[in-house]
Amino acid sequence: MAMLGLLMLLPMTAEAQTVLTLDSCRAMALSNNKQMGVARVKQEVNANLRKSARTKYLPQVNALAGYEWMSREVSILNNEQKSVLSNMGTNASTSLQSALAPLVSQLPAETQARMAEDLSKFAGALNQVGTGLLIA
Repeated sequence: MAMLGLLMLLPMTAEAQTVLTLDSCRAMALSNNKQMGVARVKQEVNANLRKSARTKYLPQVNALAGYEWMSREVSILNNEQKSVLSNMGTNASTSLQSALAPLVSQLPAETQARMAEDLSKFAGALNQVGTGLLIA
């Protein structure tokens, strides 16, 4: 019985095999060879490099243009407004000092000195802001 099973398998395996000729083996080897595929890709890369190198011989056109005209300063502020902005801190601190003078005179001398120092820092900061607005 085992022999009968082997005899039944023998014809099936013979039908599954195909006969290969030398030419078909050569064609299959060439199509499945990875080194051949790498060589083809290298050829394509080199061809593209040659094309890109040829573009360096084509003419190049570059253009740059500019125009400036500065005969006088252009400003939306007049001189009086510029003066007010640049002295904004000084004007504000002077007004504050004159308004607070009756109250500040009742404070200790040390506190008065600290307030005067803080007001001068405040005036300096406001002056810088006003000057910055003029520059911008």
